[in-house]
Amino acid sequence: MSYSRTITGKKFSAKDIDAIEVDIEDIAHSLSQINRYNGHLDAPYSVAQHSVLVADIYAAEVSGTASELLAALLHDTSEAYFQDLTPALKNYLSEYKAIEKAMSAHIFRCFDVPNTIRVMEDIKEIDAKVRTDEMIERAPWFGYETKGARNYPNQRIPVMEWWQAKALFLKRFKAICQNR
Repeated sequence: MSYSRTITGKKFSAKDIDAIEVDIEDIAHSLSQINRYNGHLDAPYSVAQHSVLVADIYAAEVSGTASELLAALLHDTSEAYFQDLTPALKNYLSEYKAIEKAMSAHIFRCFDVPNTIRVMEDIKEIDAKVRTDEMIERAPWFGYETKGARNYPNQRIPVMEWWQAKALFLKRFKAICQNR
């Protein structure tokens, strides 16, 4: 069986997702080095930063539990194991989508995070609004600036080094877990 290894040396394979030993250090490290939008932005912007932003907005808009807030933070964590693909490619890869969904479910089980339809719909809605704001702020050449105002005008996306994004993600994870 072919497999890959994480930064901490753990093996993982798309063929045996339930056997993957999930580690928040591996997730934070990987997500902090994966650029959103295949890097087609004015500056590096990682999936880790995006995840923290979605969690922060979820906390401000939804009166959910700490476990639900953790779901918002972890909503893209399958990408730590199987990469972030653009919708232009992902929409053609149904098998990839199934692997991504199974990995997300596995990670949520490992961290005892709710995967209910209501919670995931709330996260998906915030995620879509954040995506528009990311495009307005970091990639105005995509044309989003002509579609109206930002969804979250008080939120800004600072430029960060990968290690800063990793530290921010881990700090937010630990803070949420302390309140569970």
